[in-house]
Amino acid sequence: MHVVRIFQENSSNDLIKLPLLVSEKIDMWGFGVLAFAMCSGYNLFSVDCYENLTDASNFAESCNWDKRVAKEISREKVEDLLVQDLLL
Repeated sequence: MHVVRIFQENSSNDLIKLPLLVSEKIDMWGFGVLAFAMCSGYNLFSVDCYENLTDASNFAESCNWDKRVAKEISREKVEDLLVQDLLL
């Protein structure tokens, strides 16, 4: 079991810490976020100077992303077509 920060709707719209069972899928997701940042020069989510999320609603919206949304973000932020393909 790991303790992770997750978004959960509440009155303050904050990230909270909860124990959560995770699998290797979270590692693949994290690798994708890192690869996007390395290839585009942008963070996928709004973060402060300590790499903490600054807008929990932005992160919550990512749960509803589909291939179309991912393609739009990739095309907007990454110039190289081969890298766009790699990220998708």
